[in-house]
Amino acid sequence: MNSVCRNSRCTCPTNFEEYDIDERTTICRLAPAKIGDSCQRDCKPPLLCRDGKCECWGGSIVDGKCVVRELNTRRITYSRVREMS
Repeated sequence: MNSVCRNSRCTCPTNFEEYDIDERTTICRLAPAKIGDSCQRDCKPPLLCRDGKCECWGGSIVDGKCVVRELNTRRITYSRVREMS
């Protein structure tokens, strides 16, 4: 999966997060992708991991999704709000 872990640190590919299973075991796992998901270090862009939760960063929440417009392009990035149950 293109990850390298040494001395309890990993280099993870895009859209993956470095995740501590315990004090001695660290892996790369798919990064959380919804607003409000629990995270340790990273979330799927455009979300940001802050205080253990994924937040919409650099964008606006529109219809429950994180919407970021990139300058000089027409590309729009979305991420859904995690549904609470």
